[in-house]
This record gives sequence, C-alpha cells and structure tokens, in this order.
Amino acid sequence: MSWTDGLINNARLKYADINGEPINNIEFVNNVAGANQLVIKTAGSVSEIVYTSITPSYAQGNGSVLFEDVNLNNTFDGGDDLYVYAIPTSICNSGFVEGNIDADGELSNIACVP
Repeated sequence: MSWTDGLINNARLKYADINGEPINNIEFVNNVAGANQLVIKTAGSVSEIVYTSITPSYAQGNGSVLFEDVNLNNTFDGGDDLYVYAIPTSICNSGFVEGNIDADGELSNIACVP
C-alpha cells in the first residue's frame, strides 16, 4: 500500500517529496505479519530466533507457542529443550526466565532464573 493521492487522513501533505522521493513512492509497513521476534538460548547456550503472537514478547506464559517463521505458520520444535530468554528486571530480578519447550513449540514450567 502506498500514499498515491498526497493525502494523509484527508489532509494534503506539506511536501511533494521526502528526501528526494516522490510521496507516491513511499511505502509504509505496520507490524509485519503481526509476529514478535524473541531470542531464546537453549542447551549449550545456542541463541535461536523464534516468533510469538504475544506482544510484548516477554509476556510469554505457560501454554504460549513459539514459531519458526514470522507468519506464525510453523511451530518451533523445541524437542523438550530447556530455554532461557531475557525480560525486564521489573518482572524478574535477574532479568531472565527459564522453562521448557516441547516438540510442538509450547512453553511450560516458566520461572524466574534466580
């Protein structure tokens, strides 16, 4: 989707171009595919990028599901791995949570890391 008429909310734009680009060439994106990126560490401290439908990402809970793709079509196969991810220190004093990910990408046994 582009701005092709030079209007935003029915008001004429002040500039005909932005940084040399005509207004009708400017694209805008709002939260691509609705997914939120989350970086987890699994066995051996390997970092992996997964995606979640919950925003903000640190609000994951038992029963939440992680995905391998931004479109949230392919669940992450954790294979009963222990995982850790960073969260705000206002939720856990250490700033980290750990738990388990099963073969269907579902989280369980979530707890603050001491």
